[in-house]
Amino acid sequence: MNVHPRSQRGVDTPERTGQGRIREVYNNLGEELHFRLDEGIDSEFNKKIVSLVAAEFDKDHCPIATVKAGLVTYKRTLKRALTSNDSTSRRVKRSRQQRLWEKRCQVLKDDEKQLWGDIKPTMMSEEESDDQNAQTLQRRRPSWRSDRLNDLIDDLDERINGTSNSKLHPKKQRIEGPLLDASTPPTAQPWMIREKA
Repeated sequence: MNVHPRSQRGVDTPERTGQGRIREVYNNLGEELHFRLDEGIDSEFNKKIVSLVAAEFDKDHCPIATVKAGLVTYKRTLKRALTSNDSTSRRVKRSRQQRLWEKRCQVLKDDEKQLWGDIKPTMMSEEESDDQNAQTLQRRRPSWRSDRLNDLIDDLDERINGTSNSKLHPKKQRIEGPLLDASTPPTAQPWMIREKA
């Protein structure tokens, strides 16, 4: 498989076909033989993957350096995609926490507003779903939160569910999941923090 300069736009040149074939062979290896993206291309495990892919091109007399160059590019693409997905997941989590916090602000009683003033959106429970379109979210309370803070939040949620303002009602069903093992925020007040056993 010889590599030639890329020709006119839209033409399937050997270079473009070769890169596509390299990706195809890699993807067909199976997940257990995919790159460890946190390791360099020359790590012991990743070198094994390069060799497996290169073996498929022996009959085409394609140099291993050419295959490796294609895999380096593809590995970089995979890592960028993973980083982008993680960033999207974090943004979704923060926006859900912000919405929860804002809704609870709207049903506060006067004597609760001072307490709530020290509570930040990032202290809200995390809500997770395996499917972005799922109608049910699993709510996980941070392990550091005290019973007093949890009781306050539960009271606010009951008011939200009982209000006639349909805009405050959650669009998806929530189910309680296991506690989330999370570090205590440095801004948390003593009354918010669960006492250690």
